[in-house]
Amino acid sequence: FPSHDRRGKLYYIVFDIVMVKGEFVGNYSYGRRRATIEAISSDFPQYVKLSPKNSVDKKNFYDMVIRNGGEGVVLKE
Repeated sequence: FPSHDRRGKLYYIVFDIVMVKGEFVGNYSYGRRRATIEAISSDFPQYVKLSPKNSVDKKNFYDMVIRNGGEGVVLKE
């Protein structure tokens, strides 16, 4: 989804990928898809940011997001 930094520049935050050059990769492991995203995004650092990989208490994190006006979260194993 698109986002922007404090200077107003637009970029995409990517957390997963299902198609690469017309090939469905949704059945690949998340680790393999994440490696693909990292490789592709490194070619476009000014336009693409990877979502951070975090290990947090999911319930507390979700509650904090909702309290602060967020709409939800995406969780991956």
